[in-house]
Amino acid sequence: MNNYERFLTRITDDVFDRAYMEGLTWIGLAHKSGLSINTVYNLGNRITRFPQLRTLYLLAQAVDMDIVALRKEVRREAQKAQVQTALNY
Repeated sequence: MNNYERFLTRITDDVFDRAYMEGLTWIGLAHKSGLSINTVYNLGNRITRFPQLRTLYLLAQAVDMDIVALRKEVRREAQKAQVQTALNY
Protein backbone atom coordinates (compact mmCIF):
# COMPACT_ATOMS: atom_id res chain seq x y z
CA MET A 1 0.00 0.00 0.00
CA ASN A 2 1.50 3.35 -0.99
CA ASN A 3 1.34 6.51 1.11
CA TYR A 4 -1.68 7.92 -0.73
CA GLU A 5 -3.67 4.71 -0.26
CA ARG A 6 -2.60 4.64 3.39
CA PHE A 7 -3.86 8.21 3.75
CA LEU A 8 -7.22 7.36 2.16
CA THR A 9 -7.66 4.36 4.42
CA ARG A 10 -6.65 6.28 7.53
CA ILE A 11 -8.95 9.23 6.96
CA THR A 12 -11.85 6.96 6.09
CA ASP A 13 -11.35 5.08 9.36
CA ASP A 14 -10.97 8.30 11.34
CA VAL A 15 -14.10 9.87 9.83
CA PHE A 16 -16.24 6.85 10.61
CA ASP A 17 -14.78 6.59 14.12
CA ARG A 18 -15.52 10.27 14.77
CA ALA A 19 -19.04 9.95 13.37
CA TYR A 20 -19.66 6.97 15.66
CA MET A 21 -18.37 8.88 18.70
CA GLU A 22 -20.69 11.78 17.82
CA GLY A 23 -23.64 9.40 17.54
CA LEU A 24 -24.06 9.91 13.81
CA THR A 25 -25.56 7.09 11.79
CA TRP A 26 -24.40 6.55 8.24
CA ILE A 27 -27.60 8.23 7.10
CA GLY A 28 -26.87 11.20 9.37
CA LEU A 29 -23.30 11.36 8.06
CA ALA A 30 -24.61 11.33 4.50
CA HIS A 31 -27.04 14.16 5.19
CA LYS A 32 -24.49 16.24 7.09
CA SER A 33 -21.84 15.81 4.38
CA GLY A 34 -24.18 16.27 1.43
CA LEU A 35 -23.21 12.88 0.00
CA SER A 36 -25.57 10.13 -1.01
CA ILE A 37 -26.41 7.40 1.46
CA ASN A 38 -25.06 4.86 -1.04
CA THR A 39 -21.68 6.61 -1.10
CA VAL A 40 -21.40 6.54 2.68
CA TYR A 41 -22.65 2.95 2.82
CA ASN A 42 -20.10 1.82 0.23
CA LEU A 43 -17.27 3.50 2.12
CA GLY A 44 -18.38 2.18 5.48
CA ASN A 45 -18.63 -1.36 4.17
CA ARG A 46 -15.31 -1.09 2.28
CA ILE A 47 -17.01 -1.62 -1.07
CA THR A 48 -15.30 1.58 -2.20
CA ARG A 49 -11.72 1.17 -1.00
CA PHE A 50 -10.11 4.30 -2.41
CA PRO A 51 -12.60 7.19 -2.56
CA GLN A 52 -12.06 10.51 -4.24
CA LEU A 53 -10.31 13.08 -2.10
CA ARG A 54 -13.28 15.43 -2.42
CA THR A 55 -15.55 12.79 -0.92
CA LEU A 56 -13.24 12.43 2.07
CA TYR A 57 -13.02 16.19 2.41
CA LEU A 58 -16.82 16.46 2.63
CA LEU A 59 -17.00 13.64 5.17
CA ALA A 60 -14.20 15.18 7.25
CA GLN A 61 -15.97 18.53 7.26
CA ALA A 62 -19.16 16.84 8.43
CA VAL A 63 -17.41 15.62 11.59
CA ASP A 64 -15.22 18.72 12.07
CA MET A 65 -11.92 17.05 11.14
CA ASP A 66 -8.94 18.86 9.66
CA ILE A 67 -8.00 16.75 6.65
CA VAL A 68 -4.81 18.77 6.00
CA ALA A 69 -3.49 18.15 9.52
CA LEU A 70 -4.33 14.46 9.22
CA ARG A 71 -2.47 14.25 5.90
CA LYS A 72 0.64 15.69 7.57
CA GLU A 73 0.32 13.20 10.43
CA VAL A 74 0.02 10.25 8.05
CA ARG A 75 3.02 11.51 6.10
CA ARG A 76 5.11 11.75 9.30
CA GLU A 77 4.09 8.22 10.29
CA ALA A 78 5.10 6.92 6.86
CA GLN A 79 8.48 8.61 7.13
CA LYS A 80 9.05 7.11 10.58
CA ALA A 81 8.15 3.67 9.25
CA GLN A 82 10.65 4.08 6.40
CA VAL A 83 13.40 5.09 8.80
CA GLN A 84 12.59 2.19 11.11
CA THR A 85 12.65 -0.23 8.17
CA ALA A 86 16.04 1.13 7.06
CA LEU A 87 17.41 0.75 10.59
CA ASN A 88 16.30 -2.88 10.73
CA TYR A 89 18.47 -3.82 7.73
